[in-house]
Amino acid sequence: MKKNYFTRNEALNEIKKVLENGYTGAYADLEDVVFCNENYISYKVDAENPILEYGVFDAMERIKQYELENYGVIDTDFSDPVRVANSLWHIIGYNVIQDLETLSEFWNDDATIDKNREVIAEIEGLLD
Repeated sequence: MKKNYFTRNEALNEIKKVLENGYTGAYADLEDVVFCNENYISYKVDAENPILEYGVFDAMERIKQYELENYGVIDTDFSDPVRVANSLWHIIGYNVIQDLETLSEFWNDDATIDKNREVIAEIEGLLD
């Protein structure tokens, strides 16, 4: 079954879109800009099906593992589907960004048009 939500391609496309729109901030801040500043999902009714598609228990486990490893505590309210969806989206985005070699290379730099093009080229090579 093809997944429609919380996919690697979806995350790659979101990064690509931000870079194509002339991102000029620090590459180290790109994760927050793409995956944290705006909610992936804003309403409970919109959150339930994507979480069900991903797998409720898979989502909870992935969030728990990430939060314990990175913060030492579990902070997400699992009774709130919107928080679960947005936490999961952030984690997926974090992992995708960590896997981009060109971003690792430019991590401490501010974005430029040429560097953005290099990252976009890598993303395009990764898209299915």
